[in-house]
Amino acid sequence: MSGVVDQGTAESIESGRESLGAILSTAQQELQKVFLVFVTGFLLTFYALRIWVWDWLKAVTVSQMDPDIAEQTEIIVTTPFEVILLQAKIGIMIGILISLPVLVYLSRRELKERGRWPEIGMSRGKQITVGTLSVALFVGGTVYAYEVFFPIMFDFLASQAIGVGVAPTYGIVDWTEFLILLTLSFGLAAQLPLMMTGLSYAGIVQYETFRDKWKYAIIGIFCFGALFSPPDPFTLMMWAVPLIALYGISLALTKVATNIRRAGDAKDVALGPEAGLRRKLVAMFALGVSAGLGVPAFVYYGGPTYLWTEVRPSLPAAIRPSEPLGLSAYVAARGTIALVEIGLVAVVAVLIVPGLLYLLDVLRRPVHPPLNPSDPTAVDLRPVSLEQLEAMPDDVFRAMDEETAVEYASDAIAADERAKASRILDRFDAVHEEADESEQPPDEDAEAQSTGEVVQDTATGMMSAFTDEQDEDDIGGYIHDIRFIADSLRSRMFHMFIVFAVVLAAVFTFLYQGGLGYIKDDFVGRMPAAVRPEEMTIIALHPVEVLIFIVKVSTILGAFTVVPMILYYAWPSMQELGWVGERRDVIFKWTAGTVLALIGGTVLGYFVIAPGIISYLVYDALQAGMIISYRINSFAWLIIFTTVGVGLLAIIPYTMWMLYLGGIASYGAMRDRWREVTIAAFVLAGMFTPATVLTMFIVGIPVMIFYWVGLAGLWLATLGGRRGRYVRPQTT
Repeated sequence: MSGVVDQGTAESIESGRESLGAILSTAQQELQKVFLVFVTGFLLTFYALRIWVWDWLKAVTVSQMDPDIAEQTEIIVTTPFEVILLQAKIGIMIGILISLPVLVYLSRRELKERGRWPEIGMSRGKQITVGTLSVALFVGGTVYAYEVFFPIMFDFLASQAIGVGVAPTYGIVDWTEFLILLTLSFGLAAQLPLMMTGLSYAGIVQYETFRDKWKYAIIGIFCFGALFSPPDPFTLMMWAVPLIALYGISLALTKVATNIRRAGDAKDVALGPEAGLRRKLVAMFALGVSAGLGVPAFVYYGGPTYLWTEVRPSLPAAIRPSEPLGLSAYVAARGTIALVEIGLVAVVAVLIVPGLLYLLDVLRRPVHPPLNPSDPTAVDLRPVSLEQLEAMPDDVFRAMDEETAVEYASDAIAADERAKASRILDRFDAVHEEADESEQPPDEDAEAQSTGEVVQDTATGMMSAFTDEQDEDDIGGYIHDIRFIADSLRSRMFHMFIVFAVVLAAVFTFLYQGGLGYIKDDFVGRMPAAVRPEEMTIIALHPVEVLIFIVKVSTILGAFTVVPMILYYAWPSMQELGWVGERRDVIFKWTAGTVLALIGGTVLGYFVIAPGIISYLVYDALQAGMIISYRINSFAWLIIFTTVGVGLLAIIPYTMWMLYLGGIASYGAMRDRWREVTIAAFVLAGMFTPATVLTMFIVGIPVMIFYWVGLAGLWLATLGGRRGRYVRPQTT
């Protein structure tokens, strides 16, 4: 095994083994403490969920809904042990999360002895401050989620589901996992200021990187929100806008930390010479604490009532309020939580204006350049002191032209810093004089250039075996061909994207604006009256199940629409590679035949096949005395498979015939590749059908049956492959 694992890997494994052994050794000694912490966290979480949390989460879900929508929104259990197992799982996770820090802390002595305990280089007070800020930011993110985002989002999702005829009956597991995922995402996203400030202060990521890459940060925020929030523009904006604002605040705080790190003084010119950072932060903290404590106390002791009864009558009629704020009634209804909420709102209201003004002032002022800049041309010498100027590397002055150096010196003279101006010019002259003296003679340059050409020619010859005369059957050759085809489509990409976006938007708008509900009602109305129970409902077990279904259908139709365009625009390049023949008109025939087959199959399936199949399934359920509640994901895909799927099956033999006529694939190739086609059919069925093995086989088996039907037709047309034998042209 010594030849398999190198020395560095072996040392890393041994070090990790020693650290794990130290932790386990401590766990044996302190097992009771760690176990007690785990059990305490588990029991508190378990009983909190049972007594209080479920009701509170349901109240958050329906808090912004209209009464009729809230009455139709239900949280259901689909298996007998679902609730208790869910409570146990969450309790175990919380217990582990609480006990792990305790275990690591108790293992600190053994880890220090083995050199595995990190040296933070920060005082205990600063560590406590950073930890407190991290917890406060996480709590702030979750407060925004539960007080603003979740109520509005669930009202939107439930209203949208009811609008298309789907009952928002959420399964408790799906609903809870959805809430936990979004809670964690908001809590972690709120760590952005602390993360950016810490990375910048430690010098891991420069402030200039965060400042210059803000466009990529905004794109990342939207992509992150698309993954962790419902796929609709409304909730995506509710997710992204606060994070973008938080990124701006984080950028200002990062600049403050960068200036402190680089200048070493909070009273430096970049932060404002009139007052230091600490004084401003203390003043803002005192103002926030005063507002956070004073306003709730004012409300608690009847201040709003006094203003309404004593002060309001003395105000002019133009500014006299007509209705009370209702803060006293709000506190009476919600108790202490309402006072906390009022205090937080007061803090934000009081600090938002001075805080934003201060942050804008920080962003407006110049930033101290790094002492060891990665990009010398990006350094601004205006805020640099004379001492920092001496520490600047020569690369900064070497990358500077004479006009820029004179401009910096003029600005320094205008600021009454003559010594700094003189030093800038002296260092600029010294660096460029050294550069002039070290220039190589022309013959040496020519010799170096000749040597470089020889090396380049040698390298080109070595790589020619990998780039020239590629075999079409090699992987590299196929990648080269695919890249060639993709390059030929680049100029037409905009047209294809426009068609895709228009179709996707049109289908999404139709289904979203009630088209899905109309199709569902019309389809159920065509079922026989004997198997059309009034109590049959279509439900959504996941909060975003309806939206995800609409997005999937819209995306599939949009992608299917651009397939003929891709084939048409890529045909010349594929013909040049010898992949296809000269009959480009088969694309139009295939498109027309596909559209007709889809229309005919959809009409036949919608009016005959699908109602018969679903009626049979419903009849069995009625005979068993069951209440029928189908998931929208399963019910709608069943309708699609039994309507549009009929047309798709008919397209398979027709597509095979078009491939043969277009010179793309011969009968022998399609016959010999049936195994690859089978695997591809089942893989696609597993990806685009509900995640069950049964539906994968229900879709995959008919696809392969029709594929063999197409092979049988080609066998007859080609007399077993002996007539019209296709030979692919050789690539020149």
